[in-house]
Amino acid sequence: MKAIKRATGERHSSPKVYSHMEVKGGENGGHVVTHHFHPGAGGEYHKPEDHVFGDSEGQEAANHIVETAGIKMQPSESEGEEMGQTDEEA
Repeated sequence: MKAIKRATGERHSSPKVYSHMEVKGGENGGHVVTHHFHPGAGGEYHKPEDHVFGDSEGQEAANHIVETAGIKMQPSESEGEEMGQTDEEA
């Protein structure tokens, strides 16, 4: 009798689905932004991810938070003027 062959391979975990973020002050200034994820399809745990920003990286931290949270930003009036836009164009 022939043996039945079974396909074996790596177990693929479900993709990470963003849940929320946590922002804490860093030890020497700066900030740590932690991304948390929903459990996977089979209840799998996805370890939170830390993103560390130094004391002089405030703008980068703010941009990261805005992008991750999906916050839609409109250019300020001064940014519009810098780009050569008038009130009618903006």
